[in-house]
Amino acid sequence: MILLFGGRKGGPGKTTIATNVAVYIKCFMKKDVIIVDADHQCSATRWSQDRIENDLQLIPTLQASDNIGKTLIELNSKYDYVIVDTAGRDSREQRTAMLVADVLILPTRPSQFDLDTLPNTIEIFTEAKDFNPKLKGFVVLSMCPTHPLVRERQEAAEYIQEYPELVLIDSYTCDRKIYRDAASMGQGVFETVNKKAQNEISGIVKEVLL
Repeated sequence: MILLFGGRKGGPGKTTIATNVAVYIKCFMKKDVIIVDADHQCSATRWSQDRIENDLQLIPTLQASDNIGKTLIELNSKYDYVIVDTAGRDSREQRTAMLVADVLILPTRPSQFDLDTLPNTIEIFTEAKDFNPKLKGFVVLSMCPTHPLVRERQEAAEYIQEYPELVLIDSYTCDRKIYRDAASMGQGVFETVNKKAQNEISGIVKEVLL
């Protein structure tokens, strides 16, 4: 299965969620997984290298650019899951990945600047589905405030539900320091003791994959 993490806005935690989902697939589902790093910043690649340096279970990465569709198809025949991490912009990598992916996951912060990019992303997604009818699209609210009186997440959810082309899942991530700390060591949150972050990622996996 090819899982594409995309979107047109930088900074919503695409790589963070992608790498944590990869750890869940590898360590809990016991499936073979590879991350295709299609972002020129190469954050997922450095994270994978940090895992090796810290003697953590190997999760391979492959850097790819331009038209990556053929590469993804080839990898999909060798791995149970292919996770694609693309840059936060409208790129050739993201568009060609949509043509072969099974699932598009859009991490989106509950801010107006992030939400404003959804209409154009939906337009690209709809065009891709004309060539790839199996493609499913999900929105994951990310880096949400933890304070119970801040209603940004609820307000963003109401806005997203106006776009039926994409499914807003119930699970979301909060702006937790543990995600940054774990990433700096090449870890996923499942390799820490933070249960709240673990529940956030496992919820995403169960809604999107299981």
